[in-house]
Amino acid sequence: MREAEWQRPELEGEGIIDVDKISSGSGANSLGETRTLTGWYAQVFALVAAGSSLFHFYTAGYRPLPAMEQRPTHIALMLFLGFLIYPMVKSQRDR
Repeated sequence: MREAEWQRPELEGEGIIDVDKISSGSGANSLGETRTLTGWYAQVFALVAAGSSLFHFYTAGYRPLPAMEQRPTHIALMLFLGFLIYPMVKSQRDR
């Protein structure tokens, strides 16, 4: 292909994803609604997150676990934290 035939794509077309718009959470390309945790929800979240960090450091350095034991624990902890941040029921989003 000759250089005269090759054209640089337009940067402002419909096919270009605006990363700034997605990361700011505005517009139709938002990543979803999160909530600001307060009260005992925030305390539970902080406790589980800290416990998860300690679990991962402990099993990475001091006492390695087999993968079949560590993976379910990791998944359970991360899903629990994820459901605290992104609630499934709209009525609980303001807690």
